[in-house]
Amino acid sequence: MQLGFGQVEDMLSRQHQIDPDKRSAFANRLKHLQKLGFPPGVNTGRGVAAKYEANHLLLLALAIELAQAGYNPERAISLIMGNLERIAKGCKLYFEIEEPVLCFIVPRGLADLMIAEDREKALRLTFLQRENVARDFLRAPKGSYRLYVFSFSGVVDELGLRLSRSEIASKEEFEAALDSWADHVIQEHSDGDT
Repeated sequence: MQLGFGQVEDMLSRQHQIDPDKRSAFANRLKHLQKLGFPPGVNTGRGVAAKYEANHLLLLALAIELAQAGYNPERAISLIMGNLERIAKGCKLYFEIEEPVLCFIVPRGLADLMIAEDREKALRLTFLQRENVARDFLRAPKGSYRLYVFSFSGVVDELGLRLSRSEIASKEEFEAALDSWADHVIQEHSDGDT
């Protein structure tokens, strides 16, 4: 399954209800991510069209979700790339359970000014399957009173449905490609731990 830039832009703009008159501005935001080398593995060169795989589509969708939460592109990329293994595990959790998988982020716009230990925690995604965990998370010692939550399952489901409707790939093909990518990322990280 491969998509061109136009297909990716079309899917993501529809997913985020981008005004048709503002689609070129949205496309420019995606191109800016591309210029920053994101998502990794989409190598474009002079005269070479970008080809996006299932995992690239997911990572871009997450970057746009973070943009919706107010993250600038560099910070969104840093958060995503620093949490690739967690994102892969979030994919595996999505495939293993029927409940929605939620992504929790403690927004810390001042992370660069924080002490190192807390700065590390600021750049972390957490995937959980129980909605009431947010309450426990906020009440925990050293918890946070700021929390951004979105449905990871909703993002994956929406991408799969849009691919299927556009007849680019079936939802099952998309999910199989994501599952394979998740296995690869998890294996790659576990190899680095030994």
